[in-house]
Amino acid sequence: MTGTITAQITPAGDHQGGGNVVDTPRLARCRVPVIHVQVDHVRLRVVTPGKVLKAILRVHISSEGVHRPGQCKVGTKGTITATYDSTSTAKNSLRNDRLQIGPWSLPCAAHTHTINNNISSITADAVGSTWVRVNIACLGTGTGYSPRNCET
Repeated sequence: MTGTITAQITPAGDHQGGGNVVDTPRLARCRVPVIHVQVDHVRLRVVTPGKVLKAILRVHISSEGVHRPGQCKVGTKGTITATYDSTSTAKNSLRNDRLQIGPWSLPCAAHTHTINNNISSITADAVGSTWVRVNIACLGTGTGYSPRNCET
């Protein structure tokens, strides 16, 4: 599965963002599910200032391709929690970042799925590796966007 989700709270206080996720099943080359999620709300939780940050995104599925019976439909609401953690190095040599996809609202039966950098020790970007990169940054006066600017 590959994808990118980008979200922000604008200086005017608007919550914006979205992204695409593509799942290419290894044994099902003719079926490549694609979903687009739209970000409805962003919340930043500072666990350790500048070092451990969580972004909680309330999202909904805004479009999809190759829908199969039992899969989540357009309009389904869910939560994506992204954790930036620069306090340690994971098995795959990246930061100890995590991404939790779900839970989803009913009648969607998708389970909550967590991807972290300790699932496998295969270096990130290598064939067969499992990895996630989370970037959370706050705007600082004269310093631009950086995790170090996220203090509260």
